[in-house]
Amino acid sequence: MSYTQLTQQQRYRIYALGKGNHGQREIADIIGCHPGTISRELRRNRGMKGYPTSTGPRAGNSAAP
Repeated sequence: MSYTQLTQQQRYRIYALGKGNHGQREIADIIGCHPGTISRELRRNRGMKGYPTSTGPRAGNSAAP
């Protein structure tokens, strides 16, 4: 599988599915990516009040080398 960045739409879906109490593996199956990607995305973008989708791309891109 080749490397691709998550789109803004995928980040919104991760947020919505996470709020719906879906597990990381289930979210990964729905989004079509590895469960580790979901885990890192949730961990990287977790704020004081949960997952902020508005800062997702900036936070995700700043972590890249």
